[in-house]
Parts: sequence; C-alpha cells; structure tokens
Amino acid sequence: MSVLSYHTTSTKERPDSPFNLLCDQCKDDFPPGETWTWTEKCCDDVEKGTTVRTSSTRNLIDSAKSGCHLCSVILGAFYETFFAGTNGENFGFDEGIYQLQALPDISGWTLALFLDRPILRSLSELRFSSDGLRVDLLLFLLHNRAEKCSTGRGVRTLDTARAGTLSQIDSVQIDSVQIDSMCNLDSSAVVQIKTWMEICQRKHEVCNNRQAIPFSATEPHFRLIDVGNVTESPVHLVSSKDIVGGFNYITLSHRWTEETDKTKLTRSNFNDYLTFMPYMDWPATFRQTISIARRLHIQYVWIDSLCIIQDKQDWAIQSRLMHRIYAGGVLNLAEVVPPAMAHSLQLHRNPLEISPCILSGRVSEYGASARQFLCWRPNEFRDRVDRSPLYRRGWTFQERLLSKRTVHFGHQLYWECAALRASETFPIGINYPDQPAFVDDFVQRLKTQLQTPRPGQDKANTARALHSIWCDIVAISGIATSIMSCYAFQSDDYIAATWKPCLPEQLLWVRDENCSHWSKDKGNFDHAPSWSWASCSGRTKFTKFNLRPPFGRIYLIGVISIGDFENSASMPENGTVLLRGNLISLVFKPDIWERRRSERNFHVDASEVHSNAPSNGQIFMELDRPVLFGISHMKLLPVWNDLGTVEGLLLGLIEQASTEVAEYRRLGYFVCQSHVLYSEAGVCMNEIGAETEHIIPTTPLFKLV
Repeated sequence: MSVLSYHTTSTKERPDSPFNLLCDQCKDDFPPGETWTWTEKCCDDVEKGTTVRTSSTRNLIDSAKSGCHLCSVILGAFYETFFAGTNGENFGFDEGIYQLQALPDISGWTLALFLDRPILRSLSELRFSSDGLRVDLLLFLLHNRAEKCSTGRGVRTLDTARAGTLSQIDSVQIDSVQIDSMCNLDSSAVVQIKTWMEICQRKHEVCNNRQAIPFSATEPHFRLIDVGNVTESPVHLVSSKDIVGGFNYITLSHRWTEETDKTKLTRSNFNDYLTFMPYMDWPATFRQTISIARRLHIQYVWIDSLCIIQDKQDWAIQSRLMHRIYAGGVLNLAEVVPPAMAHSLQLHRNPLEISPCILSGRVSEYGASARQFLCWRPNEFRDRVDRSPLYRRGWTFQERLLSKRTVHFGHQLYWECAALRASETFPIGINYPDQPAFVDDFVQRLKTQLQTPRPGQDKANTARALHSIWCDIVAISGIATSIMSCYAFQSDDYIAATWKPCLPEQLLWVRDENCSHWSKDKGNFDHAPSWSWASCSGRTKFTKFNLRPPFGRIYLIGVISIGDFENSASMPENGTVLLRGNLISLVFKPDIWERRRSERNFHVDASEVHSNAPSNGQIFMELDRPVLFGISHMKLLPVWNDLGTVEGLLLGLIEQASTEVAEYRRLGYFVCQSHVLYSEAGVCMNEIGAETEHIIPTTPLFKLV
C-alpha cells in the first residue's frame, strides 16, 4: 500500500486499533517497561545524538496499516510535511529509507526523522544530513501522575501561560484525551468548539478588549445569511438594517472553486435570495458552515461569495467594510486542508496519526522505575495551519488576523485567538517546553496588537510599534483600518500603503531576492507612487524590523508634507512627498550605466560619487526594476545613519522645467558606511541629533513622486 492510498483509504477499511499499540520494531527500540539502551548513548554526542533506527518506508507504511501507533505518528509526520495533497509515489517515498535519531532535549528527547528517497540520491552523497528532509517529534517525560496515563486515555498537555523554562516544566497540566473519532466534524467536535468559545468570551481579556462597531441601518450594504436555528429553517439573505436588536454571526475563510462561481450572489438572483437560498445545492464547505452555525445556536452566517454582489460596484463598497465584518464576527471558520485532499470542512482521519503516543520505559537518569513518555509532533500547528495554502493569499491572511476567534478545520480542529492556540489533542494549549518565551509567535502577537487599543502612547513609541507591525503583515486596507483604530490614528496617516508617523523607515524597502519577474517589471505607478513598496508587483521587504529606541540613529531627511490624495485609505491619485534632504550627485559613465541599469544589484566605487572618497569605499545599490530610459541626473538621498551605516534611496530626476521644485522618482535603494559619503552628506556616526536638525533645514527642497 502506497503512502497516498493509505491516506485515502476509507476509515471503515482501517483496523480499529487501540492506542499505544506497538509493532515488533517499535517494541525493540522502545521496549515497554524495559530499559531503553539507546538513551545511554545520547549524552555522548549532544549535537548529533544517537541513531535509534534505520528502516525502509515500506515497513513503516505496513506497520502503520497494521495499527502500530508510533509508526502511524511517524508516517503522518512525513506525509504532512512532504506529501500533503500529492502522490507520495511520485517522490519515491514507497522505496525510501528513513532514519530516527534521538537528541537530548528538555525533559526528554527530540526524535529527528530523516528521509532518504532514491529520486534524490543524485543530489547529495550524504543520505541523512539534509534538514530539508527532516521532521521532528518530541518525546517528553510525563511527570508525577503517570498512573493516569496507564489507561491510554490521559495525555500530558502544557499550560500555555507557564510552559517555556526549565524551572516551569513540572508545572504542567494533565487535561486531554487521545482522539478516537474518525471524523473531525462529529458531535464531540461541536462540543469542543462551544467550550473554547465560552472560555474565550469569559476569560480572555485581550480577546474582548476591542469592541467591534455594530452594523445598523447606516450600513445598508452589509448582508447576512439567516440560517435559522433548526434543520428545517428556510435559508435566505437579509440586510443588517432589517435585523431587530443585536446579533451574532459566523464568518468563513475558504478557497474559491468552480462550484463557488455557480452559487454566487448576482444582481439577477438577488431578489430571489432575499426569499430563499437553495443551500442544498451549495458546495460542501458552505452547507457545513450552516450546520455548524445551527448547532452552535448562531442564527447568521457571512460568506463573501453569497453576501457580496459579485460585481465591481458592490465589491468596492464591501471591501471597505472587511475589517469590521471579520472583527465583528463571533467566530471564523477556516478550511485549511490542502485543496488536493478536499474542498470541505469535514475530513475523515486516522486517529492514531494525530493522537500522541504514550510509551513506557526505564531511563537511568529518571530513576529505576518505568516512566511514561509522550511522543507527538510539536510543530503540527505551524505545518498544518500556518503553512496552509489558504493563508498564502493576502485576503484570507487578513481574515485570520482580523477575526477574534478562528477554528481551523484540518485533520483535527485547531483553535486560535489572541490568548490561546489549541487543538483537539491539546485543548488547553499546544505550547511545549522546547519553545521558550522569547520565540516569536508572529500571528498571535499581531492579533494581540490589533486587539489592544493604544491611544495614549507617546509619538516615538507609537511609530516604532507601528513600523514593527507593518514590517510583518500584508498591507491590506482592512488591516490598515484596524491599526488606525488601535493606535488612534487619523485616516490620512495611512497613505499609499505606508504610514506617515514612520515614513523614513518605510521608504527603506527592497524587492524580495526570489522575485522571478524583476526583469519584466515596469512599475505599478498608476496605483502607487515610486517611493511606496506597493508600486512593485510581487514581494518586498523593509530593511529595518523591530526598531530599537533611536540611540545612535540619525534621520537625514525632513518630511515637509504628503498630499494630493483622493482616498487616503487606498492608493493615491497623485502621491507626492515634499522633502528636505542632502541630494548627492551620482555620475556614471554612459557605457557603465548602460550595463548597470538592467542589473538587479551592484557595487559602486565611492570615487564615482565624489573625489575625496576613500580608495576602498563602496556603495551597494539595488534597483527596484530595470531602468528602461536614460537618466541624465541621478542622486543619492541618505535617509538615515544608524551607528555609522547610511541607508537611502537612488533617485532619478523627472524633467519638468515649469516647476520650481525638482521632482524625482525612486529607482532603488543603497547602503554604505558613513565615511564613504562623509564629505558630501555632512554626517558621520558621531554626530548628535541636534546637529542634524540644524543641517536638514539648509538642504534642498524637492518632491518625490
């Protein structure tokens, strides 16, 4: 049986195996109640550990099929990491070899699984050395109440508020069960969702800090699907202005398919949908959303394709409401299963693959008696949720950040709010001791920041926090509007996908190094000015993240004004920044520029900037896109000096003789050491802010468009 056929076999055809049952090979490696001999060798080489097993993937598949719990966990980890939604046979998995290495870890071991597939052997002589073909399990000592685990029902779980340091490992909770359901959407799943919601609404202060602005008659375009409370209830479209009193509703994050287009809301079926919506003809994900809402006793549902008229006019209106729609929902449902596996919230599963396995053995460092150890996959949430194809799209990622609470539907249910990440196997939290407090959980951090009002912060701290958030997220107007509310900004503080309070930092961006279409990019100047990252198609990144307090950093530009915007919450009609700064002439020889203008990045000798430059001085430059025209006047604009490192922009003059103030367009980014530009820029690493404030007013006034 191949890895693909194993994962697509009907659950009815699989053996109903008990938890913690082991095959002969697993009994040899982890003899129940006996001494685990390999543990003695682990300490000999802390970095490499010791090899516990080398075996074929064919044996692994067969053992999992026979009901070995540990082999099922290992196979599930391999499959989800490397082959989810694909045919494992195409990658040579069925004919592969894998190795299990044990490395000492906090209160247990990391079980590192390395995969060698014949199809890849020509790429490397080292069969088990590539981290790209590695997946980790955690084998964790269960403290104290081991007798509760002997039944196979009690499972160690970690308290998210306390896990993370050596001194706190004993302070964990035992409050979980192994999954015995072969479907992720049965009655017990709905009970679990209710429990998570009740805890969040009652105990999570951060999740209830921000009060959503209620929809009313002032928003006649906000529509919901009324699903009633029982199966027989008619389903129809309703406007929020027609709902009396307050109301809760569920939102949905999903992938559009051909079936979505067949049922979408249009002007032609709008009146019919106000009376009756034929939901039994809808895609499975939509029907299941209605069923969940009814079982949770929530009367209303919002689904984009069914609540927004699918034309440009209604989308233009609805897109401005997105931040309120998702932030105002009581719960968001998300479909995170790979599209090749299913287009549905409901999924059949093998309980042995997703339930932690409990092993019993004697280890000398833990005493003479047999101890209980829990084996599970600690990175499961990241692999199955964070890396889901659903969240590769900016819109759906925005929906995840804006929603107060989300249940992700995969092989099991995953809960996410600003205070808790949990799953069916670990319902009170999925953190583990290997993840100390300083490891950044980027999504939860952003959700917390977006839901915590900060109107009273001083200007400098607000700008640093704002830039840190903006470096991390997709710049979509829905998130931007939430940030305005969070930090008490005005609508005109957000312009062309950047923020005025931290404009110098946000002028410093570069294209992603993996951008494949750089050579063909002509710039999206109809949608954004050249100085905004939004003028580029594809990914960009800011050069500065998580700004520290400005000790040693000197701003070298003065922002006079930003104007000529029709709608500050979207892209500008004519985005112009009026600046003061020291424009440094840059003169290329014609033959050199002809070559460089189509190169993505290059070094420039400082002698090309000014005659007094140090002989070994160089400036690194990176173009935003190929320069398709000749530039007669190019300038370097230093933006700031950070402890001796100057970063700035490469500008090209736009010939406009009728204007008194010169206009420039951004061409790229540069960085160098301050001594390279010292004689021209008039700044060095030892200057203090007061001196710079004296210099900037004397520099030229110009426009950046």
